[in-house]
Amino acid sequence: YAWFVAVGAMINLIFILIIFSSEAPNSFHSFNFEGQIAWYVTGLFSSGLIFAGRHFRHLTHPGAALITLMRPASHLEKWLLAFLAMGVLFPLVYTLVIALMNFPMVTMAKHWSTPRVDCVGCTSAVPDFRFFIPFLSQSSESTRASPDHFIRSQVFTLLILWSGQGLIASATLYFRRSPILRTTLALFVLFVLILWSGISPHRGVFWSSSSMEVLALRPVESLLSLAFWTGLPVLIWLTAFFHLKEREVA
Repeated sequence: YAWFVAVGAMINLIFILIIFSSEAPNSFHSFNFEGQIAWYVTGLFSSGLIFAGRHFRHLTHPGAALITLMRPASHLEKWLLAFLAMGVLFPLVYTLVIALMNFPMVTMAKHWSTPRVDCVGCTSAVPDFRFFIPFLSQSSESTRASPDHFIRSQVFTLLILWSGQGLIASATLYFRRSPILRTTLALFVLFVLILWSGISPHRGVFWSSSSMEVLALRPVESLLSLAFWTGLPVLIWLTAFFHLKEREVA
């Protein structure tokens, strides 16, 4: 997986240089606190889903698939290893690489940026260039979101990432031929059906807002919402487990 990290780091460096050189010296919006969050989440989802799709890549080739399935490990151990690699190890490595690469640029943007004046006679607005570290940084001062909502939003992002990774891994195990093409087609059909049906799942207990508004939920609603969003990645990964078991039996 070293080459995957190296390629991802090179792509991130290219985007850093392009954005840093293109943004005006008095803005650097991509490197302020909110820009760092958007940068982090975008890269985490794009690279995390690609990484999930490549974890079982050997199963797409008959010879390599036979060798992979005959390794001295049970399907449970292979399944646990896949989840640890995708859902735990990859986010940790990604966070470390992004922190090492983005911290110097955020520091330079903080020193080179100039305060923005919103109106004549108003005090200048000082950009928020605090460095973003998942689950350790406090919420942005500009959004005024409560710390509790900020943590819930990050937990929700992690649950969605696990669900997406489990879906990609499950589809890779299920489709023996052209898994990437068929998975993309299946996700597109699912997306169209969701848009056509008008379904919009409510985030419930993971709901967050840029204001101090509080979403009032009854205890039963909170429990149902928590069970739904935590159960979604569990069910998807259980599906991947049974798909892996069927491949070994076959």
